[in-house]
Amino acid sequence: MNSSSMYDVIIIGGGHAGMSAALTLYRHLHTCLIFDIAKPRNSWSLPSHSVSGWEGRQPEELRTTSRAELLATGLVTFVDSEATSLAHRSGGGFEITDSQGNTWTGRKLLIASGKQNIFPNIPGYAENYPEKIFDCMFTFGYEHRGSKDAGLLADGALSSPFHASMVVGDTRKFAERVTVYTNGDGILHDTMTTEIKHSGVTLDRRRISQIQRSGKGLTLDFEEGSPAEIEFLVHQPSTRVGLPFLAQLGVTVDERGDIRNIPPFFQTEVPGVFAAGDCASPFKIIPNAMLMGANAGAGIARSIAADNLSKEISLGTDSKLEG
Repeated sequence: MNSSSMYDVIIIGGGHAGMSAALTLYRHLHTCLIFDIAKPRNSWSLPSHSVSGWEGRQPEELRTTSRAELLATGLVTFVDSEATSLAHRSGGGFEITDSQGNTWTGRKLLIASGKQNIFPNIPGYAENYPEKIFDCMFTFGYEHRGSKDAGLLADGALSSPFHASMVVGDTRKFAERVTVYTNGDGILHDTMTTEIKHSGVTLDRRRISQIQRSGKGLTLDFEEGSPAEIEFLVHQPSTRVGLPFLAQLGVTVDERGDIRNIPPFFQTEVPGVFAAGDCASPFKIIPNAMLMGANAGAGIARSIAADNLSKEISLGTDSKLEG
């Protein structure tokens, strides 16, 4: 198949969600086109965790294996270029132009593009994420059990006292002492002091000037006072969907910047458009991306079947009228 073909489904994103959806769809004999620029958010070379049967192995190896399986079916095509513009087709479906100037058409659209990290403006942060700066203790905590000192950066999502308190509780399972850093926000410091009740937790209101690797952990330098030595820092960076045509498509995002959708099949408010994976959920882990992709694939397959039935009924009615 090529750019002149009409695919049943166009999938933007060749990560775990997109390929899980394609797996479900090809087994219902649907053709899929997957845009994959091979730039996943978890592109670092760290072993995956919490993925049954894949513990300790590289996420990229899983993506490579999945891609080979899909290509072998003859029903799934990959385009290794970026989707740059999108339009609704007058006869139904969608038309997408890629960065090479090729145009592709499909009946349904699945957005599984993942998200891009937005790191805080602290020197040394990007260099230490995620090897020593962890966004999820369910993913990274076990290997660091028995730590003495850890930190939590109360910024972004973790500036919510309720959310920060939960994550402090997670962190305390793996570290004897946890310091909550409010990074120069005195009002937040006072609020956190009232809200966080866990034992073994202290708060530090100083602004962080730099994060450096040191020994087995990190050194936090501040604009004033002595540096702090910790074994790891917990923080959840903000994220954004990096697609230029979301607004043009009519798809909206929630307060976290995730695409709004309706479970269990994750259809958006735009007919024919579904969303799955990190771009459409606050739970940015591989098992959840696979679940969302599989369910979205099932929803899309049934949506196509419903469209086909409606067309058959319409043609049957028209034939009777003509007779």
